[in-house]
Amino acid sequence: GTDDPIMDNLYLKSLEGFITVVTTDGDMIFLSENIHKFMGLTQVELTGHSIFDFTHPCDHEEIRENLSLKTAGTNFRKKGKELITERDFFMRMKCTVTNRGRTVNLKSASWKVLHCTGHLKIYNGCTSRVLCGYKEPPLTCAVLMCEPI
Repeated sequence: GTDDPIMDNLYLKSLEGFITVVTTDGDMIFLSENIHKFMGLTQVELTGHSIFDFTHPCDHEEIRENLSLKTAGTNFRKKGKELITERDFFMRMKCTVTNRGRTVNLKSASWKVLHCTGHLKIYNGCTSRVLCGYKEPPLTCAVLMCEPI
């Protein structure tokens, strides 16, 4: 990223979707503020919540597979000793913006199909912080660009 908020804002505007960072447990720990433009829901409404509360139940298994490093099958290949961390999948997410641009409440939300692409990233725990003699485990997150289709 840059240290220039004006440029950051322009980059977000140019995106055909929003950026989210989701932990392996499905917690949405970051969402770009332009999510509101696409989904009607705000950064504040979604941050800290589970992605599974806002996505279609039939997509949960695939979402879980894509958030996991331990996935066997097509999403998990090893290139030599290197993990393939690329992710590319579709999911349905609640959308509170109607076709006419009005915002409805969450109970009336429709499903919007999102094409999600990105990578799994592993962040090692802070070594200086040792709690009760235990180091915090590394945090694995999916950094995803989600584009409505």
